Amino acid sequence: MLVTWPFVMLLLGFWPLGRVSGVRCEVSGAENLTPDSSHSAPFLRLVREKLPFFALVIASCVITILAQDKWHALAKGNEWPLSYRMANALTSYLRYAGKLFWPSDLAAFYPFPPTAPWDLAVVAGAVVLVLSAGIVWWRKSQPFLFTGWFWFFGTLVPVIGLVQVGGQSLADRYLYIPSIGFFVAAVWLSAGWITRLQRCGWMASVLALGILGACVGLSARQIATWKNSRTLFEQANRVTTGNFVALNTLGELARRDGQPEQARSSISVRR
Repeated sequence: MLVTWPFVMLLLGFWPLGRVSGVRCEVSGAENLTPDSSHSAPFLRLVREKLPFFALVIASCVITILAQDKWHALAKGNEWPLSYRMANALTSYLRYAGKLFWPSDLAAFYPFPPTAPWDLAVVAGAVVLVLSAGIVWWRKSQPFLFTGWFWFFGTLVPVIGLVQVGGQSLADRYLYIPSIGFFVAAVWLSAGWITRLQRCGWMASVLALGILGACVGLSARQIATWKNSRTLFEQANRVTTGNFVALNTLGELARRDGQPEQARSSISVRR
């Protein structure tokens, strides 16, 4: 996912560093972080200074694709057609955002749906398009939204499934880096609202404590699923449909425990 880092540096150059000449972006509530216009430069110049990083990215991508293809980890077109992967990619953006808002029904492995979710993909595509257009429109008045949203959107591109590696439709671990951008946008947006509603500051504090408390509870429940392989994949099988990885693992665990009937009922054959 770090192959997107040159683009992230360009986003940070836009805001909060304010290095793009002709664009005034301030970090609200942090006067000491107000950009110094003397360090600004034309956008193309900022791109040129990142060329060494882009060269490393290209080399890394080529090596990764060759290595994954050698070990037959890259999905072939006859297994998951590009149209199918595009539909899954669009819906995955909303699923990832949903898991950031409310991290429930998490699984160690998420299988692909049996058919392309085109109905949800159309809705997800429309939401992403409208949201992106609005953020671009407000980029001068709300520059943190521009940096945060495109950080989230862009750093997911290598793992969103357009180039499919492995059998998962999405993975919670892919959210680690994109979530930074998402929460940057959320924190600065919330700070702006709270600043305008100073009399309701105590309400914001109560709400924040409530959210943190809920997340602590969800985290404690999720950590319990990692007690051992059985609890982990029982959880995955419970919150997903047709999870062949979870079923095969549970079947193998039953076989090792001397429960052949349960093993036969659990083991699944991948399509």
